Amino acid sequence: MKLNLNFEGAKIENAVRNSSKKKTIILDLADTTSWHREEDKLFYGRETKKKLKISRIKPPIGRFLPNLIIKFNKTDFQNPTIRLGFFGYFFMVFLMILFIALIVRIILDKSFNEDVIYMIVITLLSTGLFFIEYSLTKLTLNKLIKRIENQN
Repeated sequence: MKLNLNFEGAKIENAVRNSSKKKTIILDLADTTSWHREEDKLFYGRETKKKLKISRIKPPIGRFLPNLIIKFNKTDFQNPTIRLGFFGYFFMVFLMILFIALIVRIILDKSFNEDVIYMIVITLLSTGLFFIEYSLTKLTLNKLIKRIENQN
């Protein structure tokens, strides 16, 4: 998913750097929860030669939420992308495989009487958690946008 920020690249970069705590581990594998949150830090960030990646700092209760990573190309800070972390992709693929296997089993085995409700509840719960994290990440990005606007 792409975002469009209508600010100068230098302003975006400055606000992202000022609002991020540096992480040395890959954000896909990093624990992005923290008991001690600094008011001016909204994200954990990791920088490579071509990209700057950030992930929202979550309270410890948010540990069960999937990790969303916002990626900025250093050449174009205007159009960051949002993606799931590695474990989020892995879990979603795992759920899809289970769901497809369940449907195939229902179609092929006429005597299948297992409760399908559990699979539906797990799928809805994981989808709901994703949308909760997505909404919280959008709120945090709105705080970042306000910081960019206040740089003027």
